[in-house]
Amino acid sequence: GSNAYHWVFHAADAVVHTASPTRGAIVVRKMMDGHRPAVWISDRYTAQQGHAAAHQTCLAHLARDVAYVVEVSDDPVPWRL
Repeated sequence: GSNAYHWVFHAADAVVHTASPTRGAIVVRKMMDGHRPAVWISDRYTAQQGHAAAHQTCLAHLARDVAYVVEVSDDPVPWRL
């Protein structure tokens, strides 16, 4: 077998799944073919930035980061998130 990245492109009336050996912006350019959505949701990987008017960081990634801070720190701030 081989490894690939699972990409999900979601719109109001369609969801497209595709696999690619890269996380690079080339995948976005090929799939979106010039379309620029209002919001882009992704992790904080650099190639995932700037594809839309606004960016939302994936909530699962944010939750994982908060869980890590709670685990390794005595800082009470993450508990308030």
